[in-house]
Amino acid sequence: QAVLAGDTHRFNTLVERYQSRVYGVCVRMVGDADMAADVAQDAFISAAILSTSDCFALLFEVASRYLM
Repeated sequence: QAVLAGDTHRFNTLVERYQSRVYGVCVRMVGDADMAADVAQDAFISAAILSTSDCFALLFEVASRYLM
């Protein structure tokens, strides 16, 4: 919610902290680097909108939904 209020620093911190893990999961699930990057990006955007205390779990869940 802070991101929606314009706090891009928090969003950048979220991306920096989890980007490689989320992307790695997506690559393993999709098998295509470009598609994995798109799914990971969508996951981060959704996480910024939904906000939760366990960011990685949310990011993984959102990425998994895109792959179904």
